[in-house]
Amino acid sequence: MIWFLSLHIIALLFWAAGILYIPVLLAGAAKSADEFERTPGNHDSIAHVVFTYIATPAALVAMAAGAIVVMLTDAVEFWLAAKLTLVTILVIIHGLLGMLITRAERQQYQDLRLLSRLSSVILILVMVGIVWLALSKPDAPEAFAWPL
Repeated sequence: MIWFLSLHIIALLFWAAGILYIPVLLAGAAKSADEFERTPGNHDSIAHVVFTYIATPAALVAMAAGAIVVMLTDAVEFWLAAKLTLVTILVIIHGLLGMLITRAERQQYQDLRLLSRLSSVILILVMVGIVWLALSKPDAPEAFAWPL
């Protein structure tokens, strides 16, 4: 199980690094769109490459390894449900970043910097929440306790 947990953590680090770097790249592309010569249309942007070849495969490996760890440990607790809820939000933001990359590649820079900054803030908050839940493993609040 330790191998799957290690794989899960390593893949999470790559995923987090990738999706935290993408908004920075997009904001930079929106800022410097008029200052530099445009890249040829047949080349992928750096954000697209990071999204397609680093962040998305790392996300898939992290989720698969995490699912194996959960199955091997037979963990069914409140903190895990809360953590998986935050991971779902992370996956949704991951998909929205893909949409922002598409907008940037179509040179639709309207509100791209604002959306990049907003996604960065939300990503950081969600990731901090996931790490806190994974490390502290809080018990369920009284409102969620099932009567026995």
